[in-house]
Amino acid sequence: MKLSDTAPQCEGILHLSVYQSGKLRENIVEHNMIMDAGRGRMAELLSGEQTGKHIGYLGVGTGAVAPMVTDKDLTNRQLIPITSVEFPTARTARFHFVIATTDANGMAIHEFGLFCVDNLMFSRRVRDKIIDKAADIEITGYWDIRF
Repeated sequence: MKLSDTAPQCEGILHLSVYQSGKLRENIVEHNMIMDAGRGRMAELLSGEQTGKHIGYLGVGTGAVAPMVTDKDLTNRQLIPITSVEFPTARTARFHFVIATTDANGMAIHEFGLFCVDNLMFSRRVRDKIIDKAADIEITGYWDIRF
């Protein structure tokens, strides 16, 4: 008898709530691409080869080029610290963040990324629509990585 275990693809889902002047303007839910470097980091963490290089930041950028698994950064990247991490299911890590009214002002946010504390980009999402970030806009959300 041959035993086999097939693991589903790792996937990410970005959840955003955009507030303008304290009022909810838009809810956004979009899938993303896991980078080759992110998959490599998971293998390193599982093997014990890397410690202390976990996901610690949300990145925002202005790039509009479609993601490729070999991407390593965002255009005009600004990093926002992850505020908390939770595990809503046995196969999901959820990274919460807040892009405050004082963060990334004047930026036409087109892309998002999850970054490890050593600046390795784990995953990336390029949106069809930009978010013109201004001082009256706050963005809250979370990024699920499902295994």
